[in-house]
Amino acid sequence: MNVLMTESNQLEAYPGWLRPGQRRTLRKAHLKELAERGQNWALQELEDLRRAEREENKAAYERFKAKRRPEVLRAKWRTAKAALRAARAETEAEAKKRQREIKESAAKAATTATANEEREQEALSELATGALAKGDKVTMKVTRIVPIPGWYNAFTGTKAGLSARCL
Repeated sequence: MNVLMTESNQLEAYPGWLRPGQRRTLRKAHLKELAERGQNWALQELEDLRRAEREENKAAYERFKAKRRPEVLRAKWRTAKAALRAARAETEAEAKKRQREIKESAAKAATTATANEEREQEALSELATGALAKGDKVTMKVTRIVPIPGWYNAFTGTKAGLSARCL
């Protein structure tokens, strides 16, 4: 006996070969065929199946809309903005801290340079005044000028016919 494969009996013949949504489609086709043959219970079951499918689709749509509800999105945006503000404030605080450290180190370097310069000037003034800082007078007398032989020999040569002497 050869049986013609229709959508309605495909469900019973090959239950494992169906795609996820195909089982319901085949069940509806089978119930539709039975309703056309005059089976009132099949018509009622088909209406129940369609009502359940509508309710399921409506629930799925509501879930979809809930994901995009303005209140939910606004709350999500608020938390994201708060996180961004906190991160920005942290980086700004770190940048200000670095700038303050740079200014402090520059001021410290300037203070150190000024102190070093003052110490050098004090040392030079002490060397220049020496004993005079105490009020003593120093008189110096040149007793003898001694030529340095290296200098004398270096400058006695002639250059372009001119002679130069160092004394």
